[in-house]
Amino acid sequence: MIFRRFLLMIPLAILLGFGCSDQEGELVELRANQLSNVYTNGIRPAYAQFTEKADALFKTVEQLSADPSTARLVDAQRAWQKAMIAYKPCELYNLGAVERTYLSHRLHRWPTDSSAISKAMQTSESMNLEHVERTGTYAVGLAAMEYLLFGQNAESTLSALRNEANTQMNYLLLLAEHTKNIAIDIERAWADFKTDFISSTDLGVFGSHNQLVNSLVFYINESVRYRLGKPLGEASGGSIQTQMTEAPYAQISLKALEAGLLEFEHILSGDFSEQTEGVGYYDYLRELGEEDLVPRLEQSLAAVKDQIKDMFELSPNGNLAQLLIENRPAIEMLRDKMADLLTLVKVDLISLIGATVTINDTDAD
Repeated sequence: MIFRRFLLMIPLAILLGFGCSDQEGELVELRANQLSNVYTNGIRPAYAQFTEKADALFKTVEQLSADPSTARLVDAQRAWQKAMIAYKPCELYNLGAVERTYLSHRLHRWPTDSSAISKAMQTSESMNLEHVERTGTYAVGLAAMEYLLFGQNAESTLSALRNEANTQMNYLLLLAEHTKNIAIDIERAWADFKTDFISSTDLGVFGSHNQLVNSLVFYINESVRYRLGKPLGEASGGSIQTQMTEAPYAQISLKALEAGLLEFEHILSGDFSEQTEGVGYYDYLRELGEEDLVPRLEQSLAAVKDQIKDMFELSPNGNLAQLLIENRPAIEMLRDKMADLLTLVKVDLISLIGATVTINDTDAD
């Protein structure tokens, strides 16, 4: 994951005047309805789902600890995959007071740092939750658990887990418990932040509306530059870097990307399921009389989704590392289509709704 560096800029809307016209009053109400929709149908169910999957993962790792068999290992691997996919929508909601807790940084930092994980397991300290809580972010969370569960073949993984010292098994179990606890803490933090989030309707950089649209920018920017760009070798002279893909050991990189993109689409449209039709950025654009951008966003998003669908036909598991080797142009095309979507959101959408970009293209770890 990437830390954000905020550029404190004063929105043009504030400079132009402080009066609240009838239209502005309607826009404030629309923003409040949108934020309420996002919390009720996006944030709350996303974190509830992730907390449920994180708890299930902890329980399957407990079972693996009691019975380190092939069947239990497969159960734990499947539980990890479900937790990972459940976490992806949550990444779009690391906002405001919740972001300032820095809890999410302990859930999923990648690429995996195997040396940091080994160092954490070889500690002279007592192997307990306090030790895990003091351990750096690249040696905890979902990515670290992925390395321990998928980093070797099943026989080698089980051999390490069955080691007499129980070092790897104990650390894996503590990671699972730590991840579950962090999920619960963030869910509670969002419940406490709910009222402030919905009521913060101003267009300033600390307003929820502004932070939410910047979260969309951040997600696509991170996808273009890091989920796709770095594996394609953009930072290494064009030499592919399979180890830089997200979830490389579990080989579900594309599925993880798709899960986050689906939540991105929900925030834009306001429709989080077939049963809910809420307020989204499309509605806000129509209220502003800028509805021409809506079909452009929809078409760009559809192009990205179509490219992902085509890539699943090439690699049913969604293994980006495999695609890098066997069909690099497909990944390059996905990156380019997501870059087009990034421009529409970062330039057109933000400009038309009067928000302010608060991240740099160069934001990095």
